[in-house]
Amino acid sequence: MNKSLPVAALLFAFSTAAMSVYKCGATSGTVTFQETPCTGQDQGGKIEVKPASGDAQRTPAPTASAAAPAAPSTYRQSLEKLQDERRRKEAWFATRDTQQAVRKQIADCDAEQRRLAASKEWSKNNLAGATRDASISQEMQAAATMCAERVRSKQRLADDAEKVCSEIKCIAPPM
Repeated sequence: MNKSLPVAALLFAFSTAAMSVYKCGATSGTVTFQETPCTGQDQGGKIEVKPASGDAQRTPAPTASAAAPAAPSTYRQSLEKLQDERRRKEAWFATRDTQQAVRKQIADCDAEQRRLAASKEWSKNNLAGATRDASISQEMQAAATMCAERVRSKQRLADDAEKVCSEIKCIAPPM
């Protein structure tokens, strides 16, 4: 007797094993695949699905609660706590940065005034020097006015940042 005949019969039996899957279309237009026949107004039909290898094993369809487990409340609370802490630290950094910008603007204005005042020293003690000194004085006055406006603008930003920081109780990060 030929030994390859029972082996071929066995392989044929495994290759024809199939699992029943039903394709159901809801009236809303969504299509679902399930192991049980379509119910209600769902339209669809049976689809033959053959396993890639071996015998198909039936597993129960996952329920809605098992498919998408809700995040534990402790996880959500921890996440919210970390987000709040980060927001408070970022507000602290924003406050620090705006205060530094105010100090830098004041230092830049002072340096500009010193540079202009130093240029007066090169004036001669005559009519041309007096005219030059008057011109430099006007330039210093204009620069002081512009600097004062820049400092006020940056100070408003710093005050707003400090207000936000005091409202949310900023956290200074460890340095």
